Amino acid sequence: MKKLNRNQQSVIPRLLENSARGGAWMRMFLMLVIMMMSSAFAMAQETYGIKIAGEDITGYNRYDLTEIRGVSGKVYFDPNTRTLTLDNATIEANDYNAILNETCDYLTIELIGTNTIYVTGAAGINLKEETTIWSNSGGKLSVKSDGCALLFGGCPLEISNCWLEAEGAWGISANNNVAEEVLTIRNSHVEAKGSTGSICDIANLVLEGCSITQPDGAWFSTQNNAVVLNGEMVTDKVVIVPSYGIKIAGVDVTALNCKDLSVIDGVDGKISYDPETKTLTMEDVTININGAEIIAILNRYVDGLKIEVVGNNTFTTNNACITIQKTSTISGSGTLRLKSSDNCGIFLPSSLTVEGVTIYAEGEWGISGQAFQKSGNVLTICNAYVEATGSSGSICDLQNLVLDGCSITQPEGAEFDAQYHSVLLNDKLVTDKVVIEPDSYGFNIAGVNVTKKNCKDLSVIDGVDGKISYNPETKTLTMEDVTINVADNSGIWNSSVKGLKIVLVGNNIITSSSSCIKIDKTSTISGSGTLILKSSENCGIYMKLTSLTVEGVKLYTEGKYGVAGFDGISGETLTLRNAYVEATGSLGSVCDLQNLVLDGCSITQPTGAAFDANVHGVALNGEVVTDKVVIEPVTNGISNITTDVPAHKQGIFSVTGVKQTQQWNELTAGIYIVDGVKRVKK
Repeated sequence: MKKLNRNQQSVIPRLLENSARGGAWMRMFLMLVIMMMSSAFAMAQETYGIKIAGEDITGYNRYDLTEIRGVSGKVYFDPNTRTLTLDNATIEANDYNAILNETCDYLTIELIGTNTIYVTGAAGINLKEETTIWSNSGGKLSVKSDGCALLFGGCPLEISNCWLEAEGAWGISANNNVAEEVLTIRNSHVEAKGSTGSICDIANLVLEGCSITQPDGAWFSTQNNAVVLNGEMVTDKVVIVPSYGIKIAGVDVTALNCKDLSVIDGVDGKISYDPETKTLTMEDVTININGAEIIAILNRYVDGLKIEVVGNNTFTTNNACITIQKTSTISGSGTLRLKSSDNCGIFLPSSLTVEGVTIYAEGEWGISGQAFQKSGNVLTICNAYVEATGSSGSICDLQNLVLDGCSITQPEGAEFDAQYHSVLLNDKLVTDKVVIEPDSYGFNIAGVNVTKKNCKDLSVIDGVDGKISYNPETKTLTMEDVTINVADNSGIWNSSVKGLKIVLVGNNIITSSSSCIKIDKTSTISGSGTLILKSSENCGIYMKLTSLTVEGVKLYTEGKYGVAGFDGISGETLTLRNAYVEATGSLGSVCDLQNLVLDGCSITQPTGAAFDANVHGVALNGEVVTDKVVIEPVTNGISNITTDVPAHKQGIFSVTGVKQTQQWNELTAGIYIVDGVKRVKK
């Protein structure tokens, strides 16, 4: 603090000496001046119980603490909010603490940008009253000392929403051995290293929204009052990282558990989180929770979270099953059943998009925002099947309900009312089941959308005969002795149903000038039946940027292309599993595929043909085959093989009756009928 110089000190006595000659008015004026100067002097002398590099923060220097030796950048203190701000600051000190909080209770140290503290002969930061170190902008602080980097005693310390590194003989430590010495780390990245102890001598370590990730297996022991590994205090670097902003069954999703979240109590099935794509994937997951405050899935901080649903998933809770505090999407090919005994199936303080999945939400509220919420939470349902039931409101307290490709079908006449922000019927809040169904289930037969109205009997469609139906819950199209004869449309076009299952029974035939079957989403053809496809101008089967599995059936496909993908480099994988397939295409029999997977079967015709990744199809001598390609199941032994070739017929035949033109020693390995006798060529 600056002091008055000798000349300044002599002014006041001189004026007082002369004041008697000037009268009373002069004495009054001088007294006023003295009072003002005394007040200013007192303000300059005011301190706040905090020292920077050994110097008190005062009313005089608090605006710019870089006047203190060893301090650079921007450092200032606001006594009204008790906030010490470090803005891209550096503090260097010898034998003094860089920051010493002696008596300022509830001090806040705010970090802006990157800040550094170097201290020798003392603790880097020494806190004797309750203090919070935090940032609102991703600020960082690195503290290095040959003593304790960050020391607090007789009080709690909180580190919140920032990046902090502490390195010294002790990393982060307390020293009074009292119950108040609790370190709380909230949603922060903290690295602490101490050759004597990295995080030690504290009453407790509370981690909120973060977890210890290094050393692997380290944890805080209340017995040792330190972070330990294998029962020993850690003296290597301890790393604590923020969680990803999601909780599963009340447990933070972190780098430590994100690859397999089924390790969490109450969680079974296959569930994982990819932080790079912000995708939570669930496959046949069950979450069963009894705690009154625990939520199955809580999205607190992840804006744009994607929840991918595969298979059958069930959540049972007392609290809300799913709570969305940041914009999220639920999509996939699976089913999600939510049942809350006392709260919401889905609670939406923020907006949610539901796309393509099947959801059943049941609770005191089915799907709901906060009570009387009128903004910030839009529910968008796109080509999805949703049932919501709530005794206090089935779908309510939403800014808006957007239905894209679907509509409310139950109760009949119910609709979303923008004034009441809820689904109403006859001006009353619906508390019975609300059903929202796709206007189309995402695929068509002979050019006609499959819907709730026609799905049970699709033979009502022109050009379709036989027994054909669709179950939207299992996504299964069943065909029994079906004939589909169309001109300009595909017999079956799966445009948006992920995981469509086509089950064949009996003999089924599709003829078209277009592609007989067009697959835009992953699909499976299986069953005990036969399927004959004949296209006059296009593909028997066209796989557009997706995969198809054919399992256990007999498939005959013919057209300009037998089975074809889009370009052979866009994920078109054809998997044939224990199936018999004949494919013929004048421009390519099996072509434009990225991969052909043969599981329990093999190419038997033409002889020597194989899938060639270079030409993206079944090829012979480097050229895509345009004659018939035959793929047959491989048997483990010849005793269970049957053939229609008469025993007395002479020559060499395949097991399907195709006569071979090569000599025995020229044939590829396989099973053949030679003069009516089954033989194995090795």
